[in-house]
Amino acid sequence: MSALLPTLKHALSISFFVFVMMLLVEYLNVISRGKWEAYFCRQRGWMQYIWAGLLGILPGCLGAFAAVTLYSHRMFSLGAIAATMIATSGDEAFVMFALFPDKALLITLLLFIIALISGWLVDRIFKTGLEHRSENRCDKMLLHDSDAMAWLPDWQTFWSSWNERARILLFLGLLIFIALLTTGYLGPQVWNWKRITFLLIGLIGIWIVASSSKHFIHDHLWQHVTKEHLPTLFAWTFAALLAIHFVNEQLDLATVIKESKVQVTIFSALLGIVPSSGPHLLFVTLFSKGLIPLGTLLVSSIVQDGHGMLPLLAFSRTDFLKVKGINLFIGLVVGLSWLVFAS
Repeated sequence: MSALLPTLKHALSISFFVFVMMLLVEYLNVISRGKWEAYFCRQRGWMQYIWAGLLGILPGCLGAFAAVTLYSHRMFSLGAIAATMIATSGDEAFVMFALFPDKALLITLLLFIIALISGWLVDRIFKTGLEHRSENRCDKMLLHDSDAMAWLPDWQTFWSSWNERARILLFLGLLIFIALLTTGYLGPQVWNWKRITFLLIGLIGIWIVASSSKHFIHDHLWQHVTKEHLPTLFAWTFAALLAIHFVNEQLDLATVIKESKVQVTIFSALLGIVPSSGPHLLFVTLFSKGLIPLGTLLVSSIVQDGHGMLPLLAFSRTDFLKVKGINLFIGLVVGLSWLVFAS
């Protein structure tokens, strides 16, 4: 039971970031009258995969979380979200740049290239690219005349809007999270770029809640994001993290590594299915000591995605399995091919 509180904190941190990202996506779409969303919906060719890859190669899980938000609103295709998850290495990216920065750059470049090609192939094979859907089908965030907002609030009516329960609850909730992040009770325990990023997006969330129209707060932020998405997101994230903790307690991953490079490569791909940062550090450490080839670490990086897939698990279990299956297949093809041609 000692794992409950740390797991709860971790799940809350992830849910907080994704929640504010959802607020931001809704806000940008409404404030731009749909132009921001339409940009992604209209993408034909390689730009979508380039954006997906760029989000993926960002160290940590923040870029992957943002990509899932875009995918949940059909701004990214199946191939694009698969590309993001191929490109991301989760928190392991920080460790790689600390242990072997030159090779980490090479791995990042390889992941980006593999992600672009794989994303394009997935959409061509399964016909899931944005060119196979109309812009109306892509647009899941409905716009109404009452959605009209400006970048700056109308200060004459600003203070009178604080009698709305939804606005007050959202504002207080974000304020509490920011206080918990600032004190280190949630999120990173030290002041680093991740804590600063969390605080910045928290302040952005407060600004959105404080300055948006009554209709936007009630229909978009409260009814849609808070009541429809947030409970499911948190429940699946917490359950997955707790299950991963108990599995890791019972399994000594180091003893599973075999002498055979093929077995190790296959094992690295299978372990990559676990939607968590942590177990995959085994392969980063082994590579830093020269015990496994670069191809095996590349397989681990392709299949695993840190915590980036947890929001997708909450959004759609079917899509979660699809993306994991696609990336597992691509990882095995790349890894086994590497062993064949490198031997």
